[in-house]
Amino acid sequence: MFKTEQSPLCLQDQQPITANTLWLKLINPNPAEISDFAEKYDIPREFIEAVLDPHAIARIQQQQNTTLILSHLPLEHLGETHSAFSTQAFGLIIGPQYVLMVCTNEHIIFDRMLQHHLTEQNQYPLSYFIFRLLELVADQFIYATKVVNQRVVEVEEELKKSIKNKQIFTLLKHSKSLNRFTNALKGNSKVLTALHTQPRFASSEAADYLLLNVMVETEQASAMAEIHNINLCNLMDAYSAAIENNLSLLVQYLSIYVIVGAIPLGIASLFGMNTPLPMQENPYALVYLALISVVITTLMIFYFKKRQII
Repeated sequence: MFKTEQSPLCLQDQQPITANTLWLKLINPNPAEISDFAEKYDIPREFIEAVLDPHAIARIQQQQNTTLILSHLPLEHLGETHSAFSTQAFGLIIGPQYVLMVCTNEHIIFDRMLQHHLTEQNQYPLSYFIFRLLELVADQFIYATKVVNQRVVEVEEELKKSIKNKQIFTLLKHSKSLNRFTNALKGNSKVLTALHTQPRFASSEAADYLLLNVMVETEQASAMAEIHNINLCNLMDAYSAAIENNLSLLVQYLSIYVIVGAIPLGIASLFGMNTPLPMQENPYALVYLALISVVITTLMIFYFKKRQII
């Protein structure tokens, strides 16, 4: 909880946020904590519950003197999961005397935001810091997209010499992350457009400029995620075909080795029988048979090369 002294943030058709505004951070609250916060700060309980919903949709919602800005941010999974990144809903609940940040998981941008606010609170109105938080979210999406793309490049090097499906499933995992980024950024972009076209905040010129910058960064992050996802899908298709081709070549080479190896084996098996055979009394029979095997094997290999089978 951070208590600040600064100029008020005005909401259209609402009372301004006065001095002594509280910045609150609420991470993964249980039902009892939700009830306590809702009662103590006069917050609509459904606003907090909406943010904690895993299927929450980005939106702006208003009820009496309280405004909810619900958006999404990227969340990295360091362990082995179905995807490297997922998206997590977070909310800004703005009341007459407080700004409440709500999320299911802790994230570095919340503390970074509070540090910005503590060092610059006397220079800008509160709306500036709200837009600043949304800018940090856009930066996190750009960073996460670059991380996913770098991991795809690493997998691509492995795929050049692989005949297994493991790398394809890894690419599929990254594709799911990029899909989540694209969907989340589209929702975030709609929220920013609503803030810009129907401004609820009486903000300064610096805050307006920052909001436009956040919109540009969000669109850039969305375009990056979408382009990388398209390239990744094409890469998966190409390397799926490459793996099938590598496997076909492996089966082909094994078949050729079996055919070529069967020639000397067949000759040796023939002359190993206990029946009368040509050259069985010749002291150089083994040498002759070896030369015959080498000649036939060489001719067979030459034939395969001529037919471009090997």
